[in-house]
Amino acid sequence: MDYISLSLHTRYYAENLKRLLSDSGVDVQLMPYDGGASLSAEHIYSLQVRAEDVLTALRIIEGAEQAGRFKSWQKMLGGSDRLLIPVDFSKMNMVGCRAGFELAERLDLHPVLLHAYPPGSSPTEPDCETPDAAGRVMDEVVEAAEFVRSEERIRLEAESRMLKLAEEVRMAQKSGMMAERKFSVRVKPGLPETVIADYVKTHRPPLVVMATRGQSKRAMELIGSVTAEVLDDCKAPIFTVPENYTFCGIRNITRLVFFCSLDRQDIASFDTLMRMFGFPEIDVWIVPVPDRHAAGSKSKAKGEDLRGYLTTNYPMAKFEIAWLESKDFNAQLSELVKREGLQMMIVPNKRKNIFARLFNPGIAHKFLFEQDLPMLALPV
Repeated sequence: MDYISLSLHTRYYAENLKRLLSDSGVDVQLMPYDGGASLSAEHIYSLQVRAEDVLTALRIIEGAEQAGRFKSWQKMLGGSDRLLIPVDFSKMNMVGCRAGFELAERLDLHPVLLHAYPPGSSPTEPDCETPDAAGRVMDEVVEAAEFVRSEERIRLEAESRMLKLAEEVRMAQKSGMMAERKFSVRVKPGLPETVIADYVKTHRPPLVVMATRGQSKRAMELIGSVTAEVLDDCKAPIFTVPENYTFCGIRNITRLVFFCSLDRQDIASFDTLMRMFGFPEIDVWIVPVPDRHAAGSKSKAKGEDLRGYLTTNYPMAKFEIAWLESKDFNAQLSELVKREGLQMMIVPNKRKNIFARLFNPGIAHKFLFEQDLPMLALPV
């Protein structure tokens, strides 16, 4: 019996499609995709149906997606319907909120504004040399009470500022400056990066949106930036937008630079991007960032194979490949962005251990501080 490859997908998506088609009586099989010797695609599967069932399968898939019967991309990733927007009550907040609310409207998600406030100072350690035991106990009681009062004051202040921000958001919505979307607010004690990571782990939002400082200010915050820490540890896609970026709307962003490491994760990352935004018509410049020890000719072959794969499987998009010299990478990248009018960076974000992060930051971490462009970091 002859089977024809209908499409290529990550394994989880392919299994959901197979279940959908099988339930409709279509004979389906999944086969690991062989990307050739120069392009490994270990987690990509070919969805295959009989030749006489091709049109039926296409109609079922298209109809299911349009009717909402098939799980949306965030549900397939195991996510909730929440879009997380961390805030710190700075001037950058409205930039992040505007981008976040537009993305929430585009992706049909519920925005959640989250603020982390520092807990009060811990009581001092008792002086063990104090001979008056009763006095020492009383001091500890007073210090504990002061600690509770201090924490309560900080919490109330944070909640008050969050209410003001929420009102500012509602006013922006009424004026038409921000997408009309119901939203929630959360105030939690703790370090911002820890609170954000805990929220992502517990609620599994399919997207986190964060405003960042401009390039000139970020250079001094390479180690301490909350956004950089979240990028290092967060398991959800993260969309960042710089404070001085002229926001033109998500739908108007059509010229992207896609950084890739020329391994099997690139295909899965790009597939996530396309499904997230409903297979948009976009122009993509592929910029390989291979391991510095990779042979030049081998990297070139992998890059061309990747472009060929993406061109074949995403005909709604146009792809170019740009090879930048590692010794002059930043300058050439800036020139490419300016010359081609690129509007956003797409970065597969690989987690690294603490020593690697300090001495050799990941691609997403690095580019966050070197370009004043929105960035979508996709964890791999």
